[in-house]
Amino acid sequence: RFASNPDGYGPEIRARINDAKQGTVQDVLAAMAWRSSAKAIVARLFASGIDALIAPTVGGMSKTIGDEDMDLDGQRVFHRKLLASFAAPINQIGAPSIAAPVAGTGGPPVSVQLIGPMWGESRLLGVATALETTGVLGVSRPPNFFG
Repeated sequence: RFASNPDGYGPEIRARINDAKQGTVQDVLAAMAWRSSAKAIVARLFASGIDALIAPTVGGMSKTIGDEDMDLDGQRVFHRKLLASFAAPINQIGAPSIAAPVAGTGGPPVSVQLIGPMWGESRLLGVATALETTGVLGVSRPPNFFG
């Protein structure tokens, strides 16, 4: 479908598809090996008795509409790479995760990613609920600007 109508797709989707078409069999095999290794590392962490991992959800605070890049320590970085830098690897190994705002940070909400063991959605929901109940996670109602 794409080959017969590339103009039927937006520029970002076209770029993603064209990037993917550049991959080789070796690239796919390397990605599969990375995923297998990462899954084993995460499995060992959870086998040691931890309940959940916590990590940032995204690699940057805010993106300006219309600007493809974001600032990171004085460097300009393509927004998709920066925003997906923490969540994408977890998604790629298939581990369950929850993104949730940290309570009381002020300004733009800061989000953390809670990561659970494979097939550990119930455990992960329990950890998230406990953190919300104790006030670690949560949101404040925004001010009412309309009355």
